[in-house]
Amino acid sequence: MGILDGDGQAEGAEADWQKLRLGGNVNYNGDGFGGGVLGFYQREDEHAVGSSTYDSIVGVEPYFFYNAIPSYLQFRLDVGFYFFAQSDGNNSLKATTWGLQPQIFWNFLGTGAGDWGASNTGIAIRYRMSNADLRDIYPGVDNNRSQNTLDFMFRWGF
Repeated sequence: MGILDGDGQAEGAEADWQKLRLGGNVNYNGDGFGGGVLGFYQREDEHAVGSSTYDSIVGVEPYFFYNAIPSYLQFRLDVGFYFFAQSDGNNSLKATTWGLQPQIFWNFLGTGAGDWGASNTGIAIRYRMSNADLRDIYPGVDNNRSQNTLDFMFRWGF
């Protein structure tokens, strides 16, 4: 995805900013076990006349799953690492975030184990742990944050 040129007018008339996003996913889905990794890069210019500042993000998201009971129960682990940079071409500010999410999915109907989108009826339990250290990009603000979340979800459908 990209916006690689704005209106084409000279600088100062209206800022031409660029935005670029690309990524891919490689996965394996074997008999009861699987996993994969998703990766992406995103770059976006600041929307200000005469500014050469841009933000970029590199994300790596590996995941693994095991169908403990192939028709009912899946264990899954999602992980994410994100690397942020803000640069003006000479100086760069950097930040990192990460997340870890173990999950259990139970399909009541027994029509096959899978993640939350695989069945209309079931229970999902997930625990999310994440940390963001953005102090360099946003100085003067407490931007070293952690979060822990426990979710119990129930869905009934046909």
